[in-house]
Amino acid sequence: MIEEALEAARLAAETEQTAFEHSATYRYEKCVLEAIKPFIEHISILDRPERRAVYVVIQKLAQRHDAKRPWGTKWSGYTIVDAVLGSVIAYLTPGFAEAKRYADIYGS
Repeated sequence: MIEEALEAARLAAETEQTAFEHSATYRYEKCVLEAIKPFIEHISILDRPERRAVYVVIQKLAQRHDAKRPWGTKWSGYTIVDAVLGSVIAYLTPGFAEAKRYADIYGS
């Protein structure tokens, strides 16, 4: 199930990349999360620790696949999935959003 979610996300990211050539990973967030959504629908949106754990596993698989990419090649779909999930995981980490908001207002 996790491997299928990763492949769906990779395919969605590569399709989006081919169509638009985005350089910022936040532009891929919607397509990546939409591709993963059917595989994790059974997890309540309110159950953040469990959802975060699933995202971490998918991210680690993406990193493992991306490590096999030849040196010097452009981003792969796995790179995009890794970057998007890294951001999502950070925001699901308890206290991160509040700390970021504080740093944005008052500086670090």
